[in-house]
Amino acid sequence: MAFTLSPNMSLPVPSVGNEAGPQYALDVNSCMAIIDQHTHQPGSGVQITPAGLNINTALTMQGNFLINTAGVTFTAQSSAPANNTIYESGVDLYYVDGVGNNVRITQSGGVAGSPGSISNLVPPASAAYVSGSSTFVWQSNTSVAANMDFGSAVFRNLTPNSTFGVTLQSPAALSSNYTLTLPTIPVTTSIMTLSSSGVMAGAYTLDNSTIIVSSNVIEVAPGGITSTQIAAGTIQGSNIGSSTVTRQNIVDPGVQMSASCGTGYANSSSSATLVTNLSVTITTTGKPIMIWLQDDGNGGIFQATSISDHGTVFSYGIGLQLLRGSIIIAIPQYNDYFQGDGATSNYQAIATWAGQLYYVDIIGAGTQTYTVKAYCPNSTTALVQVQSLKLCAVEMY
Repeated sequence: MAFTLSPNMSLPVPSVGNEAGPQYALDVNSCMAIIDQHTHQPGSGVQITPAGLNINTALTMQGNFLINTAGVTFTAQSSAPANNTIYESGVDLYYVDGVGNNVRITQSGGVAGSPGSISNLVPPASAAYVSGSSTFVWQSNTSVAANMDFGSAVFRNLTPNSTFGVTLQSPAALSSNYTLTLPTIPVTTSIMTLSSSGVMAGAYTLDNSTIIVSSNVIEVAPGGITSTQIAAGTIQGSNIGSSTVTRQNIVDPGVQMSASCGTGYANSSSSATLVTNLSVTITTTGKPIMIWLQDDGNGGIFQATSISDHGTVFSYGIGLQLLRGSIIIAIPQYNDYFQGDGATSNYQAIATWAGQLYYVDIIGAGTQTYTVKAYCPNSTTALVQVQSLKLCAVEMY
């Protein structure tokens, strides 16, 4: 034969030295035509093995499916590739969908979630279950917790059973959103408060003196309310039970009493002067105050002495002043009259009055000091004396 057929593509290969010139050229041309259109399919060239390929750029499948593949081995990528791509990042599998969402497929050795179970859950956000602590972990970023938006939450015990639960829910009617912020744990048992901005706090502690906890009840301690807790002037009569306050329950300032004036006071002037020792101070709540002069046990008196001509009609007496501080509040006077007997020589007349003086002073609460002054009320009086008296004061009920 002038040519032989090749085994893989049936090329008419001319026999060198055996085939004449013109036919040799025709057979070469036929071989070239067959080679130009070969496909490496069976009978159209030797099939190409992986060793014969050098894929150094993206390999397109021209929109066709890749079938009869035993498996796909990925190389981890440092960044997300183009849309519509399945790839590996780290040790997990991801899919970049047609609009660029980076969807995580595996996590912690398992499937990250059933398709459509959590929308928009893309890295670095994650949702995982930790079997060791029976805990679901929701994260918005790596090691960063995620917020949750849902209805009521039911809390149950993991053990011994989960039959019963506690439901935590928002108020039935809400006009706006607000935030409740939990407090930190206080050092001691405290009363929890809630501010208008929704912040809970446990800043108020029980002092175990005024306020205590007894049998799980917050109450006032026995004797815990003192004058420190009661504002002045706030307890009204209607707050006091009938017949519950007796004289023994009242702090009584009692009768305030001065020292005795003794027998040494004398005044011959019409200008009033303080009577020795007749000064008394009293602190009251605002009720009327009674002031009086009292015998010291030695025959207290006011005494006026006068010397005048016989046959003269004259009056003589003693004038007193009762003072609160520097203010005169009473001016009692004691007078007598005498008719002379017509004799030509002078004589002495003495008039004595028992030491009586009563006065009720109406003044507000506070501390008051009372004093007594004496003087000669008219020109015929020669001498005024005050003897053996005490000045007394008491708050009336």
